[in-house]
Amino acid sequence: MQPEWVSHPLLKSGVLEKRDYQIELFNLCVQEDLLIVLPTGLGKTAIALLLIAEMLYRHPDRKRVLLAPTRVLASKHAAFLSKMLNIEQDEIAVVTGEMRLKERVDAWSKRVLCATPQVMASDLERGLIVSRYRS
Repeated sequence: MQPEWVSHPLLKSGVLEKRDYQIELFNLCVQEDLLIVLPTGLGKTAIALLLIAEMLYRHPDRKRVLLAPTRVLASKHAAFLSKMLNIEQDEIAVVTGEMRLKERVDAWSKRVLCATPQVMASDLERGLIVSRYRS
């Protein structure tokens, strides 16, 4: 039996195998805030990929940030997103505390970012992340 692939304008063709439970969780995420808890290997990152693709499609002028608990996992997420998303590769960045400040400012200008919560909080406090929604 041939796998069925997820189709989306911002996903590369034939890269994400369709799993009904992931699609169902993705659809719930689109409708409301949701915390997904699944065992390792069941596709939390795939669900995040679908949500990032959909939100980039709906709101192309806004950024998407994927937070990960470690720098290594943030880098893995960025590589995964680069492989799967149908956007320019230079629009995806990893932001780490080891980067020089100018590099971090440049990275935060990208459309899709992967970082740790600590780096994002630090860069928000320093004013490196400019948001039109901040008061």
